[in-house]
Amino acid sequence: MTETLPNQLLLYGRPGCPMVPPVRALLDEAGVVYTYLDIRQNVEAAVELRKLTGGYESVPTVVLPGGRVLVEPGVTALRRALGEAQLGDTPGAGATLKAGLSNPVYPILLIIALALILAVAVST
Repeated sequence: MTETLPNQLLLYGRPGCPMVPPVRALLDEAGVVYTYLDIRQNVEAAVELRKLTGGYESVPTVVLPGGRVLVEPGVTALRRALGEAQLGDTPGAGATLKAGLSNPVYPILLIIALALILAVAVST
């Protein structure tokens, strides 16, 4: 199979699966180091995936450092699992993912939305 680092996350996927791009985007955004294994291009990865999922080619499947397997996780479940995981070379990933709505843009958007609601209410 593909050579991976000991503290590296594995992501099994295949072209055309609509659930894979959001998972990859989340991992990239969080700065998580991972190996993407395309089960259509890598026969050994497909065999290993079927072992992990009880004979199915369920993608995306994520294997966290330490061996925890997430089969077809949604972005929320993956975000939670990454927040709990120790990701070796990316110690800030969990904290970054937990930040969620603490981004300063959200209060600004709330103020804009309230101003729009008030403007509509006054104009009617």
